[in-house]
Amino acid sequence: MLSKERVRLESAWRGVIALYAPSEADRGIIPGILAEAYRDGHFIGQDSLLAFALMDSWLRDEYPNLALDSSTWAEMFDQVGFIDNLAPAERPVSLPTLYRASVPGQELGMSWADNRGKAEYFHERHRHLGWASVLLMLDSTDPTIAVAHHHGPDWRDEYEWVLDLRSVDAACLTILDRIDGDPPPTG
Repeated sequence: MLSKERVRLESAWRGVIALYAPSEADRGIIPGILAEAYRDGHFIGQDSLLAFALMDSWLRDEYPNLALDSSTWAEMFDQVGFIDNLAPAERPVSLPTLYRASVPGQELGMSWADNRGKAEYFHERHRHLGWASVLLMLDSTDPTIAVAHHHGPDWRDEYEWVLDLRSVDAACLTILDRIDGDPPPTG
């Protein structure tokens, strides 16, 4: 994305955030602001702004699927189509093998990595926190499940795929490793 366009979109998104949180908004409330602004119609006819706001919200939140349920995220992603980094783009024709570290019950979450080492990092982080965890692999030939791809060097050093797995059977997942532990805290 050209830097001038990125600056314009970031400024517009900050303006929307300011409508809902006049003071500096904590990153944990940004997804809720996004959903409320979406319901209020702030993104009608502004797919580029919605794409930017979606990925900014997704990337800033540590656990975006806990901030909003996957059907809310998917509804907003559906409006834009596919997002590559921060902009609407053509959907890929194929997907690489993808990996995910998940706590039990969140196996069909939306955040996946195309680097097994990155998924193993989060799997080990769960172990360090004392949480139960499962390391998963998804080898899908259906690129329509991909709603976004964030890649390139940045502060996160992640190459993340966001998937809409509402129509996917968990049986298609391969369990690579399982860690016993406690469930993560809620609330």
